[in-house]
Amino acid sequence: MDYAGLEPSCNLTATFDLGDGGTTTLTATLSYIYFINIANPDGYTVSDVRVTGPSYSDVPTVTTATLPGGTSGTNYTAPALSASGGTAPYTFAATGLPAGLSLNASTGIISGTPTKAGTFAVDITATDSTPAGIGGPLVSTTKTLTIVVNTQTKTVSTGHVTLRVASTGGDGTFRLTTTGTSGLSGNVATSGGSGQLSASGVPAGTYGATISLPDGFALTAVTCDDTNSSGSISGNSATIRLAVGETVTCTFSAVNARGKAVAAIHRFMNYRNDQLLNNGPDRKRQIDRLMQAGSSGQSTSVGYGYSSPTEQNVDVPFSKQFGVSQLGMSMPGSGSRRSGQLLLGSEQSGEGSSPVRLSGSNDGPMQFSFGTSLSDVLQHAERNDANKLASMSALGFSPGSLPRSSSSPAFDVWVQGRYADFSDERDQADLDGHIGLLSVGADYLVSDSLLIGAWGQFDDMKQRSASLQTEITGSGWLAGPYATVRLSQHLFLQGRAAWGRSNNDVSPFLTYTDEFETTRWLAATTLAGQWQFGPLQFSPSASMGYIEDKSEAYVDSLGVSIPSVKANLGQLTAGPEISYKIDIPNGVMLRPQIGIEAIWNFATNDIIEVADGSPAGPPGLRGKVNIGLQAVTPGGISIEISGNYDGLGVEDFDAVSGTAMFRVPLN
Repeated sequence: MDYAGLEPSCNLTATFDLGDGGTTTLTATLSYIYFINIANPDGYTVSDVRVTGPSYSDVPTVTTATLPGGTSGTNYTAPALSASGGTAPYTFAATGLPAGLSLNASTGIISGTPTKAGTFAVDITATDSTPAGIGGPLVSTTKTLTIVVNTQTKTVSTGHVTLRVASTGGDGTFRLTTTGTSGLSGNVATSGGSGQLSASGVPAGTYGATISLPDGFALTAVTCDDTNSSGSISGNSATIRLAVGETVTCTFSAVNARGKAVAAIHRFMNYRNDQLLNNGPDRKRQIDRLMQAGSSGQSTSVGYGYSSPTEQNVDVPFSKQFGVSQLGMSMPGSGSRRSGQLLLGSEQSGEGSSPVRLSGSNDGPMQFSFGTSLSDVLQHAERNDANKLASMSALGFSPGSLPRSSSSPAFDVWVQGRYADFSDERDQADLDGHIGLLSVGADYLVSDSLLIGAWGQFDDMKQRSASLQTEITGSGWLAGPYATVRLSQHLFLQGRAAWGRSNNDVSPFLTYTDEFETTRWLAATTLAGQWQFGPLQFSPSASMGYIEDKSEAYVDSLGVSIPSVKANLGQLTAGPEISYKIDIPNGVMLRPQIGIEAIWNFATNDIIEVADGSPAGPPGLRGKVNIGLQAVTPGGISIEISGNYDGLGVEDFDAVSGTAMFRVPLN
């Protein structure tokens, strides 16, 4: 009897019929027997042969039909693998799984996170629990299943944040601190007015950022370019609300308030100092008074009279009085004295009244005003001649024999004005502006060798730079004594001093305006000569002066402390002036004149820190040319107009100005 197709480890049981009614059984365990031949013993017949144990139908089979798909980067878990046949329980094996997945052999569960997309063929087998003694365990045939891993559709959960610093008026190092995220905290040094910190992959959320400013800087704005983030100037902070996938830029805008203000103030005071030092009392007028006194042989006295040829003193129709805090004049009938004021002439027209009316007050800001008209001037000249005729008649002179006096009056009052437009293009500073000065004074001719006087000056100036975005306006005053001494017939020494204050408005960025005050003083001396060659007059001079202007410290509109700024200027000037006298038939004398002057500014300043790098004032050597015309009437009334150009030899700097002076003798 033959049996084929038996599985390994089968149990074979054979029963033999002995023919006498008896049987016998043979039991054997067969291993890997594919063909069995049983021979009958002599006299015996095999009645039955049975094989028990596993057969082909008892080998395990993987029954799982499909595996679910997955997504890369996403957790994956498949249902447990299943099998049938053989002997349970089963263990499983798999090859070709996608990267990131693994199989639990005992549970049959494939799980993990696939890292790569694609279609993967997975070979799976099941092994049963058939004991080894009967040929187990049994392994199923391989079953191939497919797992499809899809590409992940990314959902962004982060954003991008930029913190930017914009500085105006100079660069600096700023400290940014951001809570809740890295990469947005650190120092930012601006260059050309800009610097920033940026971070990508910032988780969506709300963050707070604060800025610490360098000394002298002030925060002017905090802005963010989305709709829900915000900034606070008072808190020096920004609140950033970052959404998924959003890019947000927040800008902290700061200004170098201290550096810009100091630079603007320094530049303004330097230029104004230059103008104040160049425009004091008229030196030529003082020399002319001494020259006239010396040539006439006139004697003068404090009682204000003059000596006639017969040495008799005749009182003029007004007198002088001096007080501690005032200079007043009284005139018969209408004169008056007022505390803290200088009043010349009467308040109504009458004999002895002056065509020039001046007033001033030291109760608060210094104020000056004056008024005159051509009719007042003519009437004054007529009254003056009439008074002279009457006085000379009393001394025995006949009206027809009255000589015209060429002497200088002992007491004189003068007024002069100046207005200048200027432009300074050096170093792209683009400075434009104007300055106006009004000076008044009075002097007394002590002798033909000494003239003493007092003067006051009011100034108003504006300076603006379109490129630097700055503007300053200021007005102030100066007051003090002056004197001229004759050293020889043609050589004179002059000196003046003054002290004063100014009130100013500064706009360092043209966005806000602050006020500051200054205290100033000056001293100057001049050595001048005057020679006459017929109608030609030659007047050389050399001067040295020093002026100092110091501002008071203040806190600006942004809360930044602005320190005191001191601007000092030392100046040497030298040059000749030539004039020519022309007499016209009606008795009026005309004197055209031309002068050229070299100016050297030499003093340094205590504060040199200029934030924008531009110079503050016209330093070094430059030249100035002046052309003018003077007219003097027979009555001593003098009118002088002149114009000058300042800036010779200096590139991109020029100033054109005009001066008008009107002088009327009061005797």
